[in-house]
Amino acid sequence: MKILYIIHTLSMDGSTISFFNLVSEVRKSNIEVVVVYNYTKSLPNLGVDSYLIKVLKQLGCKTVGLWLPSYSSRRNSGIINLLINVSKILVRKILSYRKLKRLIKVEKPDIVHTNIDKIYDGYLVSRSLNIPHIWHMREYQTLDFNNYILPSKKYFEKLLKDSYTVSITNDIKKFYHLDDDQKDFVIYNPSLNIEKALTVYDKNKYFLVSNRLSFEKGIEDIIKAFSVFYNKHTDYVLKLLGFESAKGYVSKLQQLCKELKILDSVEFLGYTEDVCSYMSHANALVVGSFYEGFGRMTAEANMLGLPVIGRNTGGTKEILELTGGGRTFNTIEEMAECMEYFAAMTTEDIRNFMEKPRKIAVESFSNEQHFEKMMKLYQLCIENRNKKIE
Repeated sequence: MKILYIIHTLSMDGSTISFFNLVSEVRKSNIEVVVVYNYTKSLPNLGVDSYLIKVLKQLGCKTVGLWLPSYSSRRNSGIINLLINVSKILVRKILSYRKLKRLIKVEKPDIVHTNIDKIYDGYLVSRSLNIPHIWHMREYQTLDFNNYILPSKKYFEKLLKDSYTVSITNDIKKFYHLDDDQKDFVIYNPSLNIEKALTVYDKNKYFLVSNRLSFEKGIEDIIKAFSVFYNKHTDYVLKLLGFESAKGYVSKLQQLCKELKILDSVEFLGYTEDVCSYMSHANALVVGSFYEGFGRMTAEANMLGLPVIGRNTGGTKEILELTGGGRTFNTIEEMAECMEYFAAMTTEDIRNFMEKPRKIAVESFSNEQHFEKMMKLYQLCIENRNKKIE
């Protein structure tokens, strides 16, 4: 079997890490892998991006950079910028479609798997060449990133009817009106290998945030909630892991901390590959995203026995309803109350609280179970293609 994956960025965000976890398992089965990436997206993060290319090659994957258009645009960018973005998409579409089609004709993959919903070229080329296509539905676009879906959400939903789809939550599947049980599947993102989720650690007095630092992740709300909590708990620290998505945003957050007089108790630690060690010792993970598509960090935290304080929306809500591994909030005040709740627990209390949720999380979000479900889908794609040929 040979699979050609299309990814929109090389930056190590949630969708890319989930993709990498899948490919790592796929390569263990000696399945050939070609990864097509959007090289123009990689320029701001060369250090991180070089790492991904390096490890993909170490796994034996072939990597190819193409100039891929993203069929989305910020709602708040204005009508002129919207028109400019549409023009860029049209130009890039002509170039990328031809190059991708030539590549796929040469590589002859059994399946084309597009890792994100906002890239259309994989679907368009696959359809023209009668190759099974899988569209991985990882984002809402409108709710989580405040984007337009171009040319329209209704048009995009029509395209989805001709593909197999994998939605990372039931809520996303419902959002795109995907209702064909033979082609539309819900498979939660992979987070950790089962073996890695078995160790238990003592908890320290800090709350953890682990995602890119951007407005839609609700970081400012988390800092405000922590400042309320900190008034009674000056021995606690808030640790922020993740890269800065927009230049100057960390400085803005630091200024907010200074105004709230908590700057010395908020640590900006940047991107790290060693998230698990921070999670293992944290008192709780705080997820402030206004509308998380899935919430890989939420799933990973629960697998490690770490409770989650999460906003009562999207994938965060769905995961915590499934596992029971945390508490949800709707307001900054409620978030601070959740911090109070877990700060009152001892390490033993947290272990007892997370015993059942941890088991559910391991069963639901391990790399192994994700790979097993994806392999069944890959086999289904090939079987259905062969039936059509016959």
